[in-house]
Amino acid sequence: MRYEFETVGPIMVTAKLRGSNLTVIVSEDAPVAVVTVEPRRGGDDVAARTRVEMSGNRLQIEVPKVTGSLFRQGGSVAIEAIVPPGSSLEADSGSGELRAQGALLRAEVRNGSGGIDLEDVGEARVTSGSGDVVLGDVDTAVVTSGSGDIRLGRASGRTEIRTGSGDVLAEAGSDITIGTGSGDAVVGSTTGRVRLSTGSGDLTIRTAVEGEIQAKSASGDVTVGVASGTAALLDCSTVSGRVSSELTTDAGPADGEKGVVLRLRSVSGDVLVRRG
Repeated sequence: MRYEFETVGPIMVTAKLRGSNLTVIVSEDAPVAVVTVEPRRGGDDVAARTRVEMSGNRLQIEVPKVTGSLFRQGGSVAIEAIVPPGSSLEADSGSGELRAQGALLRAEVRNGSGGIDLEDVGEARVTSGSGDVVLGDVDTAVVTSGSGDIRLGRASGRTEIRTGSGDVLAEAGSDITIGTGSGDAVVGSTTGRVRLSTGSGDLTIRTAVEGEIQAKSASGDVTVGVASGTAALLDCSTVSGRVSSELTTDAGPADGEKGVVLRLRSVSGDVLVRRG
């Protein structure tokens, strides 16, 4: 089934999906919003009853409740929505896949056990139960997951990530907070303030260019690479592990030289500072 709606500028997409999939495509050449609903797993009746409506600048998509049984799984649908630039997304799903291609102004997404993949978002708020989360470039983001892995591209503003047992990888950022229960956390490059904490995972920053880094682990290792040409002030300790540094001792940063403050703690893991 195909729906077309005339638009004037950006729109807000609100979707209640239950166990169905949604793909949002931001198109520079979209004079209209186009929604396609395709049945999956015997979901012809679900597709026919899926509500797709446009009210003002708000596009509403709602998949009906489906009752399955022990011997028969309820049907579902795959939905594709093509929207104008600058549009936003609010989506809620139980177990479907949620994806967005292109740049969204804002996205607030909740999913129980399906994956979430957003390519480019200005402001992102993401909650996942056990599915993996992939975010590309963001301005600001708040991401919470029970047990899924989280991958983030470049974050230009404040970013907070929490997960129970998943791993976290952030490619680059300037104001990042990451907390995990038992997963590892890795930050590729940072130029600002970073706060990392974990119960039993390892914490790694590959290249610290400047700023301040606080990292705490109960039983995991903490490793920070300091960029060439960056001076570092070290405040590092571990109770039963080993602290080591590959940096030479200097009087302090020269005028105009970048600097980073490292406050690194572990109870039983090792702490390593190296050149990144």
